[in-house]
Amino acid sequence: MFIWDALTGEVKCKKRLPKGSRLVTAIGISATDKYVCASDAAEKITAHVFDVEGGINPIQSISINMKIVHLAWSPVVENMFATSGKDHVAICTVEKDKITKKMGSSKGGKMQSHCSVAWANDDANKNVFFSGG
Repeated sequence: MFIWDALTGEVKCKKRLPKGSRLVTAIGISATDKYVCASDAAEKITAHVFDVEGGINPIQSISINMKIVHLAWSPVVENMFATSGKDHVAICTVEKDKITKKMGSSKGGKMQSHCSVAWANDDANKNVFFSGG
């Protein structure tokens, strides 16, 4: 994964997904630019969180186990992001030594496929996000 300078088109730094990872399917950055998260398409589909100013390796990783097509960080809660994809929505919280995950559920039946996710932008709705499929 690369972090670019948008004015010059030059690579500012690189981040490395763990061995066994495959292509990056989604990237998201936290509200204060502290974290960047990249999901991979390896057998155990995983979201990897990096410290933007830190080293090249992820600081935490969480297995989602379902194809991720979109990833978004909360704009008001620094340590929360959501992923969406085929048959899932996952809400992840980055804690000091791990990432916790809650899988979304659909009222009255089977989970739908979701291709996008976005968060509400204000403190009053800090725990609200949207998905579409």
